[in-house]
Amino acid sequence: MRNHLTDAEDIRVGDLAVTIRFHDALEIQLLPAIQTKNGLKIAEAGSNKWSNIIRPENFASKLTEINQNCGGKVIPTIKLAKGLFASLPKDQQLTGYHIESMAIETFERYPSSLPRSPKQMLEYFIHRSSEIIKKPIVDKTGQSLHVDDYLGNASSIEREKVAYALNTIHNRMMNANQTTSSGDWLRIVEGD
Repeated sequence: MRNHLTDAEDIRVGDLAVTIRFHDALEIQLLPAIQTKNGLKIAEAGSNKWSNIIRPENFASKLTEINQNCGGKVIPTIKLAKGLFASLPKDQQLTGYHIESMAIETFERYPSSLPRSPKQMLEYFIHRSSEIIKKPIVDKTGQSLHVDDYLGNASSIEREKVAYALNTIHNRMMNANQTTSSGDWLRIVEGD
């Protein structure tokens, strides 16, 4: 890959995927998979075996449906949220798939009475995530039992730490709203 991708800034080999970072900061992850007659299999985390049959199309179609139902605003909200989650301490950071799964849980029942602005949806997502994080989320692709097994059982210390951090972010958002401070909001979004 290094010989063929001349515009790649960095290529890292992880446990499950190869991550390619380009000069424009775009990152792409390549995940080895095999097609079987029953569906796809990917590497099983923490072992040298293949996973159970996965159905990523189920997840993708559900996320697409929810995004469309919310006027195309869920995907931009997820991108903003990922930036916030990336600002958390390393031991409290979540996988992209976990964040996207929480977005499905959050926006599947997003009240039609609430605004569909990125700011309002981000506030709602962070607030709901601080509760959703406390219990494991079932993996809709079938790859594993839960998307967030790495945080342990319901109400584990790891889950409570993340919930506390999300509550702190949400409180900062509410304070920035009270003071109508765009500077405070900018610091939140930038992860300061």
